[in-house]
Amino acid sequence: MHIEKEIYSDSEAGLDDEALGAAKRAFGISYLYPWQRLVIANIIDAYRSRKAETNDAGAAETGGIAAEAKNITNDAVNEDATDANDGSTTDAAEYGKQIVLLPTGAGKSLCFLVPALLLDGPTLIIYPLLALMADQRRRMEEGNIGNVTFRGNQSAEERAENFNKIKAGAKIILANPEVLQNEALVARLAECAIAHVAIDEAHCVSEWGDSFRPSYLTLGNIIKKLGSPLVTAFTATASPQVLSRIAEVLFDGSARIVRSESDRPNIRYRVEYSCCKKHTALILAHTEQKPMIIFCGTRLRAEDTARDLTICYGKEAARFYHAGMEKSEKDEIEKWFYDKTDAVLCATCAYGMGVDKKDIRTIVHIDAPNTAEQYIQEAGRSGRDGKDANAILLWSPADTARFSRFPKESREYAMKEFAETKSCRRQVLLDALGAEQAVCSGCDICDAEKKIEAEKKTFRTMPPYKKICHLARARFFPAERDEDFALRFIVNHRNAYTKIELEGMLLPLLNERSQKICGLNTWEHDTVSELVFHLEKSGRICIKTFPWKGKVGIVRGEKSKIWKKSF
Repeated sequence: MHIEKEIYSDSEAGLDDEALGAAKRAFGISYLYPWQRLVIANIIDAYRSRKAETNDAGAAETGGIAAEAKNITNDAVNEDATDANDGSTTDAAEYGKQIVLLPTGAGKSLCFLVPALLLDGPTLIIYPLLALMADQRRRMEEGNIGNVTFRGNQSAEERAENFNKIKAGAKIILANPEVLQNEALVARLAECAIAHVAIDEAHCVSEWGDSFRPSYLTLGNIIKKLGSPLVTAFTATASPQVLSRIAEVLFDGSARIVRSESDRPNIRYRVEYSCCKKHTALILAHTEQKPMIIFCGTRLRAEDTARDLTICYGKEAARFYHAGMEKSEKDEIEKWFYDKTDAVLCATCAYGMGVDKKDIRTIVHIDAPNTAEQYIQEAGRSGRDGKDANAILLWSPADTARFSRFPKESREYAMKEFAETKSCRRQVLLDALGAEQAVCSGCDICDAEKKIEAEKKTFRTMPPYKKICHLARARFFPAERDEDFALRFIVNHRNAYTKIELEGMLLPLLNERSQKICGLNTWEHDTVSELVFHLEKSGRICIKTFPWKGKVGIVRGEKSKIWKKSF
């Protein structure tokens, strides 16, 4: 992939331009980031160049915005082309085909809303979710920006009213891919001289287009029918494979890529290894900062997790959110969570691209997403206010087995590499996205290495008697995990209990441990059974035959491993 980098300066002289003026008037924005200015400049430049009779005339028209775009620093934005044979093209009109990669929270919506205020014709914005469309419509109305929404099940009168508003000067048209399957609607829209088509969350072309939303794969043809000279696809994260797929579907294989840094340095990545995710989630809901989102792989898991949290921490502690809920229910949950500072929302990916809540402090994935892109996308819901946030992935032996089935070069396998790496987790994610190397600003691996180095330095300066005390407290070793605690108990009472008896013995002991952490009994019979099942399935314990028939014993070699961990 050929890369062309542009240089940008954020000098004060350029702030009083028409783009910033439009942003101020409509949204109260007093500053545009370098990447926003570049994308806006590209759109305006391409539009005016196509409108002008010649490229020279177009260059003369663009003025302030495009001129300032020539001064963005390499640290802020990189540009490249998906077609290596066309990578050297710098004609302003070519900026009309862009894929824009900006991390969640980087203000990508301004990149298409501000140009919409400056272009002669309306801008069509294609969203994947009705919730996003509704959220954007509220924003338009707050800014007194004329807008219309096309969605399914609208009456002929509603559609006619929309076209009257467009004729009267409405700047924004909101739609989803499904409603654009209506050929009559597309034909009418083609008559509206649409100046710019923006596709938000464009990674859905690859993630969903080949599975349950095939309408995404038709967007390229629909865009051609609309006759719009400018098309921009926006996404927060995408690997080279996903970028290639987006370019293929939307741009016939060739598009200019504008990317900001994929890294969100204020998010600290961490993996919790757990054979009982339900229990781990309950503990994290107590120990980690809130507001918190716990992303779940299924609707049932979201509901069950929310129920467990309310049982432990009270009925106002948690709610669930998924696509199977009525719109009124989802609106109520969104409002409830938006105003909360100490709550937990258990959600499926339906919330991942929904409401813009900036102060989320912790994201927990109780089920691993399918790809690194999806993980970064959902983890990026945290810390959108720029303050420190945590992204915690729960990882079990079952996850290892599931992701091991994928080819090593696949996007899915990248999740296994992220969870099981012994090196920087942040870099594993950036590598999966084809991003450049970054200095880690926070992950459990790098933080642990720094802590060990600091403790080693302290240890070396200690007198001998303090070194002995230090080692006796086992400060160089991590806290004992629940499964190790259970296994130690079984070692000390091997061949003494049946499985049911063992689970009954472990339940109060494990709850005694959780009481010390959060003051609650977070273990139940089913989670203890899950723990014992994991120990048996992993080959660490076994059910004995004669002479201890039915009793739980230790697999040969496990006893020595347990004792080695003590020293």
